[in-house]
Amino acid sequence: MEVTVRLFAMLRERAGAGEIALELPEGARVRDALARLGTLAEGLPLVLAVNREYAPEDQVLDPGDELALIPPVSGGRPTAERVHARVTGEPLEVEPLLEHVRDPRAGAVVSFQGVTREVDRLEYEAYAEMARERIEAIAAEVLERHRLCAAAVEHRVGGVALSEPSVVVAASAAHRGEAFAGARELIDRVKAEAPIWKREIDGEQQRWVQGRAPARRAIAATVTVRPAQAGDLPAIEAIYAAAAEGSPATFDLEGKPHAWWQAALAACETDPGRALLVAIEADEVLGYAKSAEHREKAAYASTVEVSIYLAATHRGRGVGAALYTELLERLDASGLRMAVAGVTQPNDASDRLHRAHGFTEVGLFHGVGVKAGRAWDVRWYERPLAGAPALD
Repeated sequence: MEVTVRLFAMLRERAGAGEIALELPEGARVRDALARLGTLAEGLPLVLAVNREYAPEDQVLDPGDELALIPPVSGGRPTAERVHARVTGEPLEVEPLLEHVRDPRAGAVVSFQGVTREVDRLEYEAYAEMARERIEAIAAEVLERHRLCAAAVEHRVGGVALSEPSVVVAASAAHRGEAFAGARELIDRVKAEAPIWKREIDGEQQRWVQGRAPARRAIAATVTVRPAQAGDLPAIEAIYAAAAEGSPATFDLEGKPHAWWQAALAACETDPGRALLVAIEADEVLGYAKSAEHREKAAYASTVEVSIYLAATHRGRGVGAALYTELLERLDASGLRMAVAGVTQPNDASDRLHRAHGFTEVGLFHGVGVKAGRAWDVRWYERPLAGAPALD
């Protein structure tokens, strides 16, 4: 199969091209593509993206995929009409952004400009399509988190002369505290997460600005993932009950009793295949990840079934990715062989989450569950665990 590798900034200069076509065997993973590229990215802390989504090295590639190598970024879809994002080669102006965030509910409007300083000019390069989508997603998440009326971000590419703006953000809210906090998070996260690079030009001298690896998932520093405790169970029960009673994500029709969850938590103490993790922010349970037996038969003991459920108000923040990352790291060290997961269809977000964490689709059960008056398909995924002992 053929995949396209996109290169940017210093990688593009090393290769002498912005794209490379690679022939790989079916089932190849991101790490296999990297190996084929040899020393091209040697010495750079990379983050990888497949089809404009950040991806781990064990993600399976499909024919026609676009793999982007994201070197350290310099400086660190609209979900509503209240979100505006643009990456452009045109000069930036503040006033149009202020128009984007004006709202009759807003009592405060905050704007910020990042401008060129100390050098003749800066030259910005971006993976423009992915950068716009990432900025858009950041703005939507910040809008919800800080209860903003609207949020807008524009970033320049190309040459930006001394004292001209390279990035402008604007946020409006009912009160100044939310507007200031929202604008601050917008600029901090755009600098840290968007695949944008800059080169300083000062006279005859030029250099790429050293950056850091882009954030792999958009999760606030205030969110922690840890093993569940007894005091977390009421919140976990409520999250699962909401899914059981209001969606096809699970084929239960109602939540589990408290005693069932107590038993699940107790099993984590003695069974390496059992885990119950929670994502916590300000003492609130945002969601949980769980692993349990796949089937009761003894020969299935080395296989676990995994699942994640999030509170409705905390989806789209990277919480699911953080939970799965921690859960799978624990399972990789457990000595078990395989993790499997079933995803009721359609669920594009969950499909992307599983593929991004190294799961491979193995089959589709048609109409296997009947709920809310219709039959639902379930797509099944598998992921071999890293620490599994070798067998004949």
